[in-house]
Amino acid sequence: MPQTKAAVVNASRLPISIIIVGIGAADFSAMEELDGDEIRLTSRGRIAER
Repeated sequence: MPQTKAAVVNASRLPISIIIVGIGAADFSAMEELDGDEIRLTSRGRIAER
């Protein structure tokens, strides 16, 4: 997850959209952190720009 968070934060300054999809019967509750709805995503001291 730390690498994914870093990639999302780094990409947040670019004009792209990121779609995160969970497939199968696994527990994907940890992925909710990536949406940034309640708390803006951070990684290595940087905050997602959008």
